[in-house]
Amino acid sequence: MTRRRPPTLQFGPTATRHGFASYNTASFSDLRPAPIVRNLIQNALDAAVEAGEARSVVHFKVTGIRSRDIPDIDGYERAFREAARDQTRTSGELSDASQQVVDTIDRALHALSTDGYWCLSVLDNGIGLDVKRLNALLGDGAGFKASVATGSYGVGHFAFVPASDLRYVLYGGVQKSGRRVATGCATLASRDNFGESHPLSAQGYLVDGFKSGKDGIYDFMTETSIPAVIDAGLTEIRTRWKHGSAIVILAFNYFGDDQVRPLWDIVSKISAYNFNAAIQHDRLVVEVDEDDVLGDADKVGVQRLDAHSIRGILELESESERSARKNSFFEGLRPSGRHAHSAYQTLEKGDRHRVATAAGIVDVRLLKPAPTSNTRVDLYRNGMWIKDDVVGLRRADFADRPPFHAVLLLDASVDNQFHRLVRKAEGPMHNELALKRLAKKERETLKKALRDTAEWIKGEIPAVSTTQDYSPEPHHRAASGLAASVP
Repeated sequence: MTRRRPPTLQFGPTATRHGFASYNTASFSDLRPAPIVRNLIQNALDAAVEAGEARSVVHFKVTGIRSRDIPDIDGYERAFREAARDQTRTSGELSDASQQVVDTIDRALHALSTDGYWCLSVLDNGIGLDVKRLNALLGDGAGFKASVATGSYGVGHFAFVPASDLRYVLYGGVQKSGRRVATGCATLASRDNFGESHPLSAQGYLVDGFKSGKDGIYDFMTETSIPAVIDAGLTEIRTRWKHGSAIVILAFNYFGDDQVRPLWDIVSKISAYNFNAAIQHDRLVVEVDEDDVLGDADKVGVQRLDAHSIRGILELESESERSARKNSFFEGLRPSGRHAHSAYQTLEKGDRHRVATAAGIVDVRLLKPAPTSNTRVDLYRNGMWIKDDVVGLRRADFADRPPFHAVLLLDASVDNQFHRLVRKAEGPMHNELALKRLAKKERETLKKALRDTAEWIKGEIPAVSTTQDYSPEPHHRAASGLAASVP
């Protein structure tokens, strides 16, 4: 088979100038690891549902990389230097944010040519990226709807930009037919097009070229033109699972972690907190292979977070969180380890119910008294935690009830209106429920479903008289150190 010429980064014309810290990446420039890891796993989990897989496997692998391994690194560096010069010429002195990006890329290019850098590959056994999905991904999810109502591509390829010091990420997929397709995107800044009326775009796409037609504008890489750095991941997918997707983050920066702690410590913590329902129910396994990073004495092989290991991780994190100082690297991580452990206990020990609402069935796990001294209702979709302060289901809505913990489980396998409306209201990062995103009729339907759920819970938890205090069970009081009182 004749191998086509290597693909190159193609920067098309644009009518709008974008800087190194423009609006389309600025909102993600300070992301901590939690949103990035959540997005990677959420996409993979939903893709596995669409593929009909009973269990999603997400494999994180860190390897070394040098300049020669990066597709069209010469074209990348040329575009970067031209963009930096053009931005300075047209805008004067670069802003602090833009200068920080330029300095970071400069350092990464130097490291690649001398000591090398790290590369993070994330592989899964999902439906596999194809031409339509790649077009949707590069277009930030616009115009694409999966055949199964699961997740969406949310913020598109910009979600992973902060994890790459080059702001350069590769994407590929193996479909069930065995066909492979790949692309890449480098996010730099627009630059002069040598006297043409339009500047060149800040976005460079690693493609065989541009085209026009019903399949989109990109001539994506296929079989013989796929670079080795992503071809290796696609080959592993084909060998292990037959189909799936690969995301390769070039010049991986360990999420800006000053301590450069093991990736396992980061990924296992975020996964256990946010996907404990999926992992506990054996619908998700997360693997981390970073032996290339560790010294010979520290090599541990592939580490796995699964239904057997999650209990120990959550128990350890729950206890360490009580005594540890605030860690800025994980600041804002929700749910907390304590709350995730509480949800684990409710999923394990709580009574199981299927509750009918105005929008369809929701599975409920109900534990009374609560594992902690506070009432909580957690909402999960496809085993992923969404939030715990859902309108109509907040702690204050049950102020006259003794503390309990409820976990609401919505699943694509029961693809009813309740599931679809929650998915639609989640937002790009899948960690909120904004009813304003819904049309008025949809909004009212979802609110009615949430009210129905609240009323059912109230029917299961008798109210406490306002003239008497509620005291938790002895083991509950010992765990919290407090006696909860309901006014």
